[in-house]
Amino acid sequence: MGGATALRFSEANSPVPIACMVVDSAFCRFKEVAEGMVAKIMPGMPPEALMQMLWPQVCAAVNQETGGLDLNTLNPIESAAQRTVPGLFLHAIDDELIPMSHTERNFGSYAGAVKDVSYFEGNHNSQRPDDTLGNAFTFLRTHMLTQ
Repeated sequence: MGGATALRFSEANSPVPIACMVVDSAFCRFKEVAEGMVAKIMPGMPPEALMQMLWPQVCAAVNQETGGLDLNTLNPIESAAQRTVPGLFLHAIDDELIPMSHTERNFGSYAGAVKDVSYFEGNHNSQRPDDTLGNAFTFLRTHMLTQ
């Protein structure tokens, strides 16, 4: 959930300046991830009907256990439209947890004038390839040293 958290983090509330961000495999809307998981776990069942029955109970349980977290508000795409620092978006080509369309949509909504997207071999939990890490390092070095 690091990429989604990065998008939701407000530069205005940061105790230190935010020079840039690297957003790795962030979801757009948590509910969409849950819908995808339901479809995989229960093939043949209509995910919309299952979500309609289960989602309110899951949300209520999480809200109670966490002291108020509303899963319906976990929509990093809305925050992406407010982020202006340079952003590098990464996504694994074979990610089965977070579809690539989430990164594409977050990238499209990102308000920063400087932004780039990079896709790499692997899945959601794969070690990131050396060239991807090198590109991220270069991006960070470039934008952190100019602040």
